[in-house]
Amino acid sequence: MPPYDCMLLFKPNIRKEAILDLVVRVGKHVSGRNGVVTDVKSLGAVQLGYGVKKLDGRYYQVRLIVCDAVPRVYISCL
Repeated sequence: MPPYDCMLLFKPNIRKEAILDLVVRVGKHVSGRNGVVTDVKSLGAVQLGYGVKKLDGRYYQVRLIVCDAVPRVYISCL
């Protein structure tokens, strides 16, 4: 099975503690589904090519987090 990527986009005004809490929750979810998070990268504030419309406005800048994950079966095959 191939590795998976998970991109998380956050509003630019979200606190770093809240972002960290959500990344931990995603890691627990992956682990609960018999997977392993192998890497987490924060790419910081990123300008989007188009706005993302939310109920409280349109965002052209977000905080981007990329998580790499693989199934445990994939690790045992290596």
